[in-house]
Amino acid sequence: MRRKTAEHLVALYSALSGLNEEALKMLGSVYADSVEYYGKLLSRDEVVMQTARFNERWPLRQHKPRARSVEIHCDVATLSCMAGGTLDFDARSPARNEHSFGAATFEYTFNYALSPGIPKITKENGSVVERHKQSLAPRIPVWDQHMPR
Repeated sequence: MRRKTAEHLVALYSALSGLNEEALKMLGSVYADSVEYYGKLLSRDEVVMQTARFNERWPLRQHKPRARSVEIHCDVATLSCMAGGTLDFDARSPARNEHSFGAATFEYTFNYALSPGIPKITKENGSVVERHKQSLAPRIPVWDQHMPR
């Protein structure tokens, strides 16, 4: 279960760092029907909708767990594993000319009893521990781009 949890964690962050459609399609299949999501009990659809809003706001994203920070603890009796650690994030919005990057903690509970062989996320939590914001690049008005200098 520990190895499978590590594989699912890598796949999750790979999907979250990819194209919006692919990320949302995967999320619909990895969450349980109800999820304790940052302290609130939400349906899978509500979690996916919140993620979709975030992805629209930040269309270019990378999430990379720090390998040495990841800890996975499994309980064979409950067929569940808790995974946590720290990740580095980089999110960009060209339309809004914004760039946000830093580090955050993450915490998931993967339950193997709900769907044999394929764990479902029943809990997600975490917090930003370091964030930096800046403009992507200075904007040059279209009319200035064609002016001789």
